Amino acid sequence: MKVFLSLLLGLLPALLVLCPEISRAMSTDKRPRDFGVSYRWQAGSMPPPYHFEYTITIEARGHGEVVMIPDYPAETVPRWTESFTLSGKELDKLYRVMVNNGLFLQKWRRLDRQPVGGSRQALTVTASGKRIVIEDRLVSTQETMAETMYSAVTSSVPKAIWDKLNAQRERYMQEHLRKRNESSPNDSVGSLFSASSCRSKSSAIRMDSGIGMLTRLMPSSEIR
Repeated sequence: MKVFLSLLLGLLPALLVLCPEISRAMSTDKRPRDFGVSYRWQAGSMPPPYHFEYTITIEARGHGEVVMIPDYPAETVPRWTESFTLSGKELDKLYRVMVNNGLFLQKWRRLDRQPVGGSRQALTVTASGKRIVIEDRLVSTQETMAETMYSAVTSSVPKAIWDKLNAQRERYMQEHLRKRNESSPNDSVGSLFSASSCRSKSSAIRMDSGIGMLTRLMPSSEIR
C-alpha cells in the first residue's frame, strides 16, 4: 500500500500537467473558428506534359480554392484556379473527419526509409492557433488515417470543378503533343508511343458515383 501511494504521489505532477492537454483534446468536438486546410498533391516524375500537380486550400469562413498546374511549374505553364464555398455544416463534417482520424492526438511519423519516386502529398491543418503538417509515406499504422483525411479534402471540391480541370489538362496535353510533332515530324511515331505509355501511368482524378468519393487512379508502380 505504501509503495502504491508513493508511486501515485510521484505521478501526480505528471497528471496535473496532462490534465489540461486531455481537456483540450476532448474539447475538439467543436470546430475552432480558425480551422483551415491546405492540401498539395504532386505527380511522380514523368516526361512533359504528363506530370501535373494541384493545391487545395479551404479557409475558416468556407472559401475554397483549387489550383492545378498541368505540367512542371514554369513561366510558360498555365495555372488554373477554381473557387468554391463550403457551408458551416460541410466545414464541421471536414473537421470531424480530422478529429476522428487522430489529427490532433497522433504523433505523425514518416517511414525511416523513404521510397524513391512516385507521387507526393502533404496536408496542413490550422486549428486553435496550432499548425499541424502531415506528409505522406507514413508508418503503416497511420497511413490509412492520413489517406482518409486526404480524401475528405479532395472530396470537398465539387465534381464539376474536377471535370473542368481534367478536361483542360487533356487539351493541354494534346496541344503540347501537337506542337512537338509539328516541330519534329520524324518523332511523331515515338510521340504517340510515349503518349500511350505515359497516359497509362499518369494519375487522374475521377468521381466514383457509387460511393460519391473522389478516388485517385494510381499506376501499379506507385501503389505502396
